Amino acid sequence: MAGGADDSDEAITGINVTPLVDIVLGIVLAADGTTQIDSKKVPGDDTILATAKAARDKNPELRAIIKADSSVPHGRVIHVLDLLKQAQVAKIAFGVSPVAPGVPAPAPAPPPPPQ
Repeated sequence: MAGGADDSDEAITGINVTPLVDIVLGIVLAADGTTQIDSKKVPGDDTILATAKAARDKNPELRAIIKADSSVPHGRVIHVLDLLKQAQVAKIAFGVSPVAPGVPAPAPAPPPPPQ
């Protein structure tokens, strides 16, 4: 077979994700106000700065993923984004959950009252 590929017909049954643990910082902002970093609950968003700095010191190629519940205020998400930038994490992505077909989008927030 061209390219030196193995002629085995066996299916790939697993993916080794161990290397990703060292280069990805997962941040979850839950609807109830809690924050998780790499599946561990932390006291608040400000913990993100110190954690991200320490992780980036270990690996300059550190990537961060922010996954926020749809009810989390936009300002909080931007605050977390700013904390990651302060920690000099340059590679940041947003995690999303796919919406099932036929499920309506959440209602937009009402506009602020006129002043």
